[in-house]
Amino acid sequence: MSKMVEEAKYSNAESNEEIISNEEEVEPQEEITSSKKNKKRKQETVQDFYIKKINSLESELNKYKEREQTFKDELNKKYLEAIQKKSEEASLLIKEREKQVEEKYSLKFEENKKFIYENQFAELVNIISGLEKVIYAEAKSEEVKNYLLGFKMFLTQFEALLDSLNIKSISPKINEEFDSEKMESLETVEVEQNKKNKIIEVFSKGYTLNERVIKLAQVKVGI
Repeated sequence: MSKMVEEAKYSNAESNEEIISNEEEVEPQEEITSSKKNKKRKQETVQDFYIKKINSLESELNKYKEREQTFKDELNKKYLEAIQKKSEEASLLIKEREKQVEEKYSLKFEENKKFIYENQFAELVNIISGLEKVIYAEAKSEEVKNYLLGFKMFLTQFEALLDSLNIKSISPKINEEFDSEKMESLETVEVEQNKKNKIIEVFSKGYTLNERVIKLAQVKVGI
């Protein structure tokens, strides 16, 4: 009996040791699993951090891209406005220059048009001057005087025609101051001091066309 009790005790002791041993074996397995979970959590936390960081950077980058595009749009707008402004200024300047050139040449044309027949009119007044000399020469007979009277009427009509063409006569007077711009000195004569550079005799009248001299009056001047 005593022997059976001893064997039972020994058997229970062995059983308890196995249980304890099994418990000791279980505890390390749980620790490993927990460590893996913690490690995984840490990895997920780090991954989430970098994902958030990347998303934040992408968001900032998009904002900078939007700002860059806005800046480019504003810059292009200002550039186009500046080009348009310069283009308008250049267009106005060209039009102004064209107007000035047109006015200049229009005035020149009008001015030249006034004198287009200057040479022909100069020849005409030379003929009239010659006719005047004949008309106002001293006639020796009544017959010649009658002819000259008819020429005088003809000369009067000619002078009216010249006046209508804006051809005016230059008619110097005796003792008038000599004007080299309107008169031509054909002869000179020594005179008293108070008659120097004055007209002593008139040979023929001069003429102007639109105030430009086309024939100088011919005179004798005292020196």
